[in-house]
Amino acid sequence: MSVQPKANVTIGFIILDPSEVAINKTFLTFTPENWNQSQSILLTGVDDYLLDGDISSSLIILVDQATLDLDYLTADYVSVYFTNLDNELDFDNDGIPKRLDNCPLYYNPDQEDLDGDGLGNPCDSDIDGDGVTNSKEITDLTDPYDNCDFLNSSITLIITTAFDCDKDGVPDDIDLDDDNDGILDSVEKQDDFDFDGKENSSDLDSDGDGCFDTIEAGFQDPDQDGILGSSPVEVDSQGRVISAIGYTTPLDFENSGQYDYLELPVIPTISIQPPTSLVLIPDQETLLTIDINDSEMFNIQWQILQSPSTDWQNIQASGSFRGVTSKNLVLVNPQDSWVDWKLRAAISSKNYRCDPFNFTQETLLVYQSLSIPNAFSPDNDGVNENWIIEGLGQFPDHQLSVYSRWETLVLREKPYKNDWNGESRVSYSNSNEQNLPEGTYFYILELGNGQPPLKGFIYLKR
Repeated sequence: MSVQPKANVTIGFIILDPSEVAINKTFLTFTPENWNQSQSILLTGVDDYLLDGDISSSLIILVDQATLDLDYLTADYVSVYFTNLDNELDFDNDGIPKRLDNCPLYYNPDQEDLDGDGLGNPCDSDIDGDGVTNSKEITDLTDPYDNCDFLNSSITLIITTAFDCDKDGVPDDIDLDDDNDGILDSVEKQDDFDFDGKENSSDLDSDGDGCFDTIEAGFQDPDQDGILGSSPVEVDSQGRVISAIGYTTPLDFENSGQYDYLELPVIPTISIQPPTSLVLIPDQETLLTIDINDSEMFNIQWQILQSPSTDWQNIQASGSFRGVTSKNLVLVNPQDSWVDWKLRAAISSKNYRCDPFNFTQETLLVYQSLSIPNAFSPDNDGVNENWIIEGLGQFPDHQLSVYSRWETLVLREKPYKNDWNGESRVSYSNSNEQNLPEGTYFYILELGNGQPPLKGFIYLKR
């Protein structure tokens, strides 16, 4: 003040943007006694944690209406302009100030923090909080974003997340069945039978044989996902499945003392294989045989592939087949129509309840080679009574003609049924008797496939 007031003068201060600047006093009073002594106010920038840049504002200085000195009361107000400099840092340019950013050096605008440990995912060496570093999980081929996918042997950090690996809503430290397979954790134990990095209690296939524990334990798994019953399942407060029947003693089919879900299937050693091809003799019973070491440990099921189908089918016992679940398959009455079919035996371990995994070599059913005998003896002794030409089945359009030595036709048939026993089968034969005399006859066999006819002699012996 440059002139001594006649009475007290009150100077007021107004900040136009108090969110940016704070003031320690809102007025100062000058009296006739201290009018020429300096007084001060303090302006302080407000730290708002916002990345709003430098903000301009102003301070208005005016004489308060309570002032009694009329000369000062009419004085104009004064504006003082200033800029509040922003002190917030955002190193990763994700729009979040450093002091609030859970990962200040790496872009993480959504502040993702999978395990909730306060470290954003890009900055967290163990994103899922399972105790295994991200880099180790990549080496182990496990998922750094799944806290139930890790190898126990790789845990080197503090575990920062709770586990519920079967996602049934019951934490694993309370859950009595951590994988919902119907086998209690107390039975499965914390061992790692197949050394895959997962404890048996959390492993749906504890022995690593490709067959789920639920199935090998003798429980139902209709949707084949390794979980007891059909998913989604219902569980009780302790994590036991209540929507299907389980938790009974797991199967030990062979009474070996080891549960089947912890017993690897024995690989069969086939000591005798079936032949790769089998000559089909119509209506003649035929045997296919295999042998397996320790055969009492295996199930056998013979299968058939009926051309042109590409699907193997289990053979059922019938008038055509016997021994369909034994080492000896009997073809009871094979027919030419079976040619090009294939047979094999499917072998499975009795302690392995999934599909058969091992097969014998395949046997192809083939025609007999064509064989024309040069004699037969229809003399009623039960031996060689009919003239049987082997292999005719592969020539369905054949025709057979037989002539006497005097070139008289005695038989002509299409097809020939292998049933001629020396009688005349033509109505215009010169013979007065039905049975032809002993002697040599001439035949012509036309195969019907474009090849030249086969010709030769046959001796009929009485």
